[in-house]
Amino acid sequence: QDYFVEATITNSTPYIGEQVDYTFRLYRPRNHSLLHRFQRTTYELPAFSNFWNEHQADQIQGTTLINGAMYEVYEVRKILFPTMHGPTIIGPTKVVIPGMLLESDIILETEPQQLEVKSYPSNAPENFSGAVGEFIIKTEVDTTRSAVNSPITLTVELIGAGNIDALPEPIWPIIEDWRSFNGEVTVNIDSAFDNYANWLEGSLTGSRIYERILVPDSAGEFIIPAIEYTYLNPVTSEYVTTSSKSISVNINPGGNQSNTPSTIKPKTSVERLANDIRHIKPVPTRLENASQGLIFQKNYWIAWGSLLAILIMYTIWVRHKKQL
Repeated sequence: QDYFVEATITNSTPYIGEQVDYTFRLYRPRNHSLLHRFQRTTYELPAFSNFWNEHQADQIQGTTLINGAMYEVYEVRKILFPTMHGPTIIGPTKVVIPGMLLESDIILETEPQQLEVKSYPSNAPENFSGAVGEFIIKTEVDTTRSAVNSPITLTVELIGAGNIDALPEPIWPIIEDWRSFNGEVTVNIDSAFDNYANWLEGSLTGSRIYERILVPDSAGEFIIPAIEYTYLNPVTSEYVTTSSKSISVNINPGGNQSNTPSTIKPKTSVERLANDIRHIKPVPTRLENASQGLIFQKNYWIAWGSLLAILIMYTIWVRHKKQL
């Protein structure tokens, strides 16, 4: 068997927001001629309608033995999160393999993938807002002793596996005689997911960090309440509520800070604001060997063939002219 393609998904009955991995593979015989091995193969992934699909990875190349024959395998994987319940179809991936010289191109398509996306179970708690996966929540403040009108930064961190980029916010606590302001939101995706080979199996993991600026209007001992966060565990189909610890703070009288505080912290290379565009190296739409040179390109040989044909015709014309 010559070239063939396939597409697979890891879960055909996910919940809304549950991770689904889509994998496309192209198989190419290793015993093809040198020219065939270095063709510029291109592919076009489906649109992934009704899926959240920001994360992607570079193609990888390997080999496999099928029915006694050795094949080169080119693979691309997409992490998807369905956004609507009901029947959903992921269309085919289209592959174009250029023909050699004057041969016709080879066009291949994978089979469409059918899913039945499940809605959330009916017994959802009131504080459930759509988080699917598995998470824990942590809170801390930059100081437990402050003064009236002096801002305190409350940091809330959601850590776990799921669609980290699109997690809904926690329900913020209300503290009497305190004002609150929105701060920065930072997303960290685990570094293992920068390497394709490290996330062929497993869920997308990382953390989402919220900063909340709290300003006390009166002095005294105060408790910043624990913050609860409810998510759906897709493995058990159960709702789980995780909670942070409450924090005690002491506020002294006085303080001349601004009523509209601002905290800006430098970001490290692995952090970004939630509304930034995360830089991801795009998946190339060509499947090719890195050592491919000019002599293996179709247009190169067409050009030389045309030049040779012109030379032959010119030689025949010169000989014919001499005979006359």
